Order: sequence, then structure tokens, then C-alpha cells
Amino acid sequence: MEFAWKAALSGICLGGVAGWIIASFTFQLPVRWNHFMHIEALECLGITDNAVPPPPLLILRKKVGLRSTVIVLLCVVETILAITAKGVGPSTIPLLVFAYGLTAAAIVDHEHMILPDSIVQPLLWSGLVYVAILVPADLQSHVLGAAVGYCLLRWLPSIGEGDAKLCAAAGAWIGLSALPLFLMIGGGLGVASALIYFWRRRKSAACPFGPPLALAALTIMTADALGLSTALFG
Repeated sequence: MEFAWKAALSGICLGGVAGWIIASFTFQLPVRWNHFMHIEALECLGITDNAVPPPPLLILRKKVGLRSTVIVLLCVVETILAITAKGVGPSTIPLLVFAYGLTAAAIVDHEHMILPDSIVQPLLWSGLVYVAILVPADLQSHVLGAAVGYCLLRWLPSIGEGDAKLCAAAGAWIGLSALPLFLMIGGGLGVASALIYFWRRRKSAACPFGPPLALAALTIMTADALGLSTALFG
């Protein structure tokens, strides 16, 4: 019982801070994209506009809304699950990096239909570096997981390159052996998400595939961390 209270308290504190940072980062990152695209468009036209304000700083938002609250609660739940499974220690950090990175990627894709390299690529390389340092014997499986995951999704119709890169990042963390289960769960969630989009709009519409992929990877991570599936990192 004492550990449960410590896990809950640690999860609320750490997850709350992480969620607030992710909510601010994912809100302001697209604003910076628009700013730099505007500057590049003016430069292509040969226009120099000194009145263009500088890009906004990636600082914490002062306004608390439903969006920020949901993201914070999600990060709190992820943190509590990670601490419950691994305890408070170095072994928990990789799980939190994985979970927070997937959360940020899913949010941006849901809101803007894009998976930025600034989120996905660090998630990919951090997974490979983690495996190379702590379990080097499994590195080949995780490199193959990243490569196969990218190739399987890259050439599918209606699948963007960002989705393939996110699949590669997930493969780098979970390894080749867990990739089929990941794709099966992600595909099922993707179909369900597309049906929901169609039902809400009553017509065919573009549907982000990043959130289903992120949720599938989080499901496998959580199940493994709690001892309910095959090893995540092998």
C-alpha cells in the first residue's frame, strides 16, 4: 500500500510536469512552423519584410484548458504505470522517454496531420542508443525492427512518410519480435479510427494514423512492463 501511494504521488508530480511541457511544446511547435514557412515564402518572392515578428518562444502556456488537462492526465497515467511496473529508478527513464515521445507525436498528428522529424527521429535514435548501451546483444533485432517497420509502411497507399518513420521508431524500441503484434494492434485501431472519422463527417476524410500507432506501441510497452506479454526489448 505504501508503494502504491508513492507511485501515485511520483506519477502525479512527474507526469504533471511532463504533460504540461508536452502540451505547451505541441501547441507552439506548429506556430513556429507557420512563422518560418511565412519567412521562406517571402524570401522566395524576393520580399524583405522587417515587420515580421520573431517566432514565439517554446515556453509554458499560462492558460489552462481542456486540451492541456487531457494531456497532463494522460502523462500522469503513463508515469504511474511505468513506476508501478519498474519502480523509481534508472530503468523507468527509458519507458517514460518512449511514452512521452509517442504522446507528443500523436498529439501533433491528430491536430495537424503531420509527424515532425523533430519528434520522431530523436525517438528512433534514443531507442537504438538505449538498446546498444544496456542490451547490446539485442541490437540487431531492434535495428531490424526499425528497418522492417519503416519498409512495411512506407510503400502502402495513403500512408505518409511520417507514419512509416513512427513505425520505425516503435520498431527500434520494441524489437523485431514484437513488430507483428504492434502492426496488428495499430492496424485494428487505425481501421476503428477511420470508421469514427467517417461516421462523424458522413464522408470519406483523411485520418491521422499516428495516434493508433502510438497507442499500439504504448499498449505493448505497458503490457510488457506489467509482465503481461513477451519482453519488450528483445
